[in-house]
Amino acid sequence: MEQGNLGLHSQEIMTAGIRSNDEIGVLAQIFEKTIHRLKGYIGEIATVLEAISQGDLAVSTTQNYVGDFTSIKMSLDDILNRLNSTMSQIVESSDHVSNGSRQMAIGSQALSQGAVEQAGAVEELEESVRNISNQVKETAANAQQARQRVDYVGGQLYESNQKMQEMIQAMQEISESSNEIGKIIKTIETIASQTNILALNAAVEASRAGESGKGFAVVAEEVRELAAQSATASKTTSELIERSIAAVGHGSRIASETATQLETAVSGVSEIIDTTNVIADASRTQADHVAQVQDRISQISQVVQTNSATAEESAATSEELSSQAKLLKNLISMFRVKGA
Repeated sequence: MEQGNLGLHSQEIMTAGIRSNDEIGVLAQIFEKTIHRLKGYIGEIATVLEAISQGDLAVSTTQNYVGDFTSIKMSLDDILNRLNSTMSQIVESSDHVSNGSRQMAIGSQALSQGAVEQAGAVEELEESVRNISNQVKETAANAQQARQRVDYVGGQLYESNQKMQEMIQAMQEISESSNEIGKIIKTIETIASQTNILALNAAVEASRAGESGKGFAVVAEEVRELAAQSATASKTTSELIERSIAAVGHGSRIASETATQLETAVSGVSEIIDTTNVIADASRTQADHVAQVQDRISQISQVVQTNSATAEESAATSEELSSQAKLLKNLISMFRVKGA
């Protein structure tokens, strides 16, 4: 006993080897009972501790501990109860962690995949908006050029209308002058007719005068021929002037109609200018708005890329957590608790 040998490992039954009815015999029996009790206690304690070391927490003390040895039983039972309670909670927690980490890993993978797809969609959207922005800018530039050209054409039409008004005014003046010339021609025709009559009268009087009136008759004939020529020229000139007046009147009507059409065209061009200005301003405003949208989408793209990277990191972390949870569960599965 003093050397710690109670026959536990050698399966030897330790006895005092003394049989007597005196005090020595009684003391020997007491030692034998003490050895047997200590051997049972130590054996059970060793068995319990070995089971604990092997992860078996379902063991328990079965012997009847007496005296101060009851504190050992209470301590072992308390240790076993605490270990069972703690390990049961750890097993339950590890199950929750394992299930949660597995679901988290699945969710993180889905989130990562969704983030990648979203990033791709945002990139495509950004490219589309960039193309739209370029087209809107080009449209705005074309609208600006169209406005300048329409302004130029409108100015040309306005000047043409002014020139047409001036031409109408000039043709009216020509018509008035032609009318005055016609009146003068009429006067010349009247004078020529009267001169012809006077020349006839002079010829008659010259023939009556006989030989003395022959020279006057020649002069009268010349005057008559000149009067006839004047009348013919006046008639021809009058006809030309009448045709000119008719042509001027026809030209005036055409010019008036053209002026009316030009005024309509100028009015239409003015409306086109106003509409073009509205289109140009709207195109410029749209270009500015599309540029703002493009900036916002670029910011969203950066955020989505950041979220995608974060989701990938979270997925990797979840995978690692799931792996660690499996490892923890495998380690805990080495323990056997009560009720399991």
